[in-house]
Amino acid sequence: MKLAIQIISKVLFFLIVFLFYACGQSIGYKEVESEIRYYHSTDPEWLPSASGPGKKSIYIKLKNVNKNTFKIFGIVAKDNQNVWYAGKPIIGADSESFEVLEGPYQKDKSTVYFNGKPLIGIQSDSFEIIKAFNDYNVYA
Repeated sequence: MKLAIQIISKVLFFLIVFLFYACGQSIGYKEVESEIRYYHSTDPEWLPSASGPGKKSIYIKLKNVNKNTFKIFGIVAKDNQNVWYAGKPIIGADSESFEVLEGPYQKDKSTVYFNGKPLIGIQSDSFEIIKAFNDYNVYA
């Protein structure tokens, strides 16, 4: 009985520490130490993970960010000159006309994007999302 209580108390302690740590750093864009970062994983040093032993929070530092015009739209962010998807720049995207659509789609004045990757041969001026039966999205 005493051993069971010790095991339960250790498990509870681990869970509390893990939850406390997990709540401290979330995935997404954050300003840290005067730079904008996109955190895409939070691996405590003591927790084994796919990113390897000894890894802490994993992030991408955004370059050439204008903090005065920087805006976040979920996994997408933009400023007056650049657009990022999950912390990676979308090369060639027009920041001024760039908009986030439903689901995994985005577009600017000349290109439609799927998860931040350009879709070749699709005209953005005629691209729209149409609601269909059962709330499935149909893209035209």
